[in-house]
Amino acid sequence: MILSWFHLPLLLLVSLLFLHIIIIVVVVVVVVVIIIVIVVIIIIIIIIIIMYNGYRVFPEGKVRLGRAADPSPPSSAAVMEE
Repeated sequence: MILSWFHLPLLLLVSLLFLHIIIIVVVVVVVVVIIIVIVVIIIIIIIIIIMYNGYRVFPEGKVRLGRAADPSPPSSAAVMEE
């Protein structure tokens, strides 16, 4: 099929349309990847802050530093023996 100069504007329009679609898809993919990376970074920062503050995140994790629990008062049996 021989393209005439009448077909050139239509061909350009179609190719520009496909180019715009490709650009939009690429931009959407890049934005989604950036959002996922930001969310993962925020989650990692939150986990680091929680662990740094000493909260037990995992069973073998660090115990919260600070005052130890107050010793319990002697039982009534121990008081009566004295």
